[in-house]
Amino acid sequence: MSKPAARKKANLLEPINSRAVALEVIKQSAIAFFVVGIIQGVVGIFLWPTMLFDAVLYVVLGLALLYLRSRIVALLLLLLSGAALVMTVMNSAGITVGGSNVFVALVVCGAALRAVEATFKLHGRFAHEPDEGYLDQLAPTTELTQTKSILTPLEWVLLALALLLLLVLPVVIVLLIG
Repeated sequence: MSKPAARKKANLLEPINSRAVALEVIKQSAIAFFVVGIIQGVVGIFLWPTMLFDAVLYVVLGLALLYLRSRIVALLLLLLSGAALVMTVMNSAGITVGGSNVFVALVVCGAALRAVEATFKLHGRFAHEPDEGYLDQLAPTTELTQTKSILTPLEWVLLALALLLLLVLPVVIVLLIG
């Protein structure tokens, strides 16, 4: 079999018309949420400690999206980014106090929408398509009877620690504020 042509990376605005594009959009969205979470965490440490909760949510859900490719995780990210957009608009209007960069909030919300679209298409329309290059890697005598775990044991431990942090952080914030 010949080696498939190298595919260019999909961007967040490209139509999701294949499994490979859906996987790439999920990956890019997850990285975007991870980066937003890190930035919010750094800002939260120095300016607004209440931002740390959002930061942890973005990081944990971004990692979960990257590894699990879950529709539920994508919807949770959409809810979180939608709430952040509403709060940012309220901050800009002077109703509440906090960050007022509506453009960034819109970009994050758009990434969440794309993640939702990609995960639903990945588990729906493209669920039975093989991953790009997967068939080329198989030897003619190899059977597809073995199943591979979604996460490695180390990734399961990291996910469990992140979820534990997600459960413990609200208690720490309440103790620090109260």
